Amino acid sequence: MIKSNSKTQKKTLIPFHVRKALELYKDGYSVVNVNIYFDVSRKSKSMNTPPNLNTLTYEECKEYIGTSIKVNNKKNKCLKEVQTNGIVLLNGIRKGKRNDLKHCITIDLDNPKNDEINGEGLIKKNIDLFNDTYCENTANNGKHYIFEIDPENKAHHFKSGRLEVDDKVYSIDILNEMKCTILSPSKYLEGDKIKSYTVVSDFDNIKSLPDTIINKFKLSATIPKIKKINQVKKTIKKKIDVDEFEQVEYLLNSIIDISRYNDYNNWIVLGYALKKYGDIGLQLFHSIQVNRI
Repeated sequence: MIKSNSKTQKKTLIPFHVRKALELYKDGYSVVNVNIYFDVSRKSKSMNTPPNLNTLTYEECKEYIGTSIKVNNKKNKCLKEVQTNGIVLLNGIRKGKRNDLKHCITIDLDNPKNDEINGEGLIKKNIDLFNDTYCENTANNGKHYIFEIDPENKAHHFKSGRLEVDDKVYSIDILNEMKCTILSPSKYLEGDKIKSYTVVSDFDNIKSLPDTIINKFKLSATIPKIKKINQVKKTIKKKIDVDEFEQVEYLLNSIIDISRYNDYNNWIVLGYALKKYGDIGLQLFHSIQVNRI
């Protein structure tokens, strides 16, 4: 009988989703591990993620790579530790100290909702633009096409959202600023079914975003946040009285998309800008607050 050596330590196997996150992070991608699950009440997948997920710097991401991470506990308003089963890539222009950071966007082919046009036809029509870059199958039979973008190229600062071309809405999400992409080998359970993300091509094949896609898909550049905030300040520069309340509220909603209120930093800046107008400013700030998701 062979006796085991008590001094021999068992090697801890690192799960594939953690190993891949470490490799991508080493290569300059802003990635974190997350906990993905199926939310029965919403009948869709959901995630336990690090606090302020989409605003993490490259260096801050490292804290959230591992078999378990600390996430927001919304019920008790504190942090809780959860086991990870997936990876997400943080899209858009990332902040960090590395000179060779990777900045990415994802073109997410999804299932049509309501009166949307199935985006698969649009992708197939322009498949030569997508064949050469990194691609994955999503858990719900869609596809993720990932491209690198250039922070110095103003044309790459376009907004996230559902793709709309010539007043037609397609089942394609453009995931850029403030958005993240679930990567393989992420998987989760939906009832007794295992839903997983799988690789179509090698991550080393990720290509720069072609100008042709920007032009054909009519991806429009966003107004820099600071410019939008300055527009708001000019709008409320003079003292607000009660009669002007509805007009200013309308102007604010016209200048800034409701989705922008979900950006915590923008929301706080608006709060400070309105603070000096006393009760009227506070009332207006609360009207903005209820639009936050």
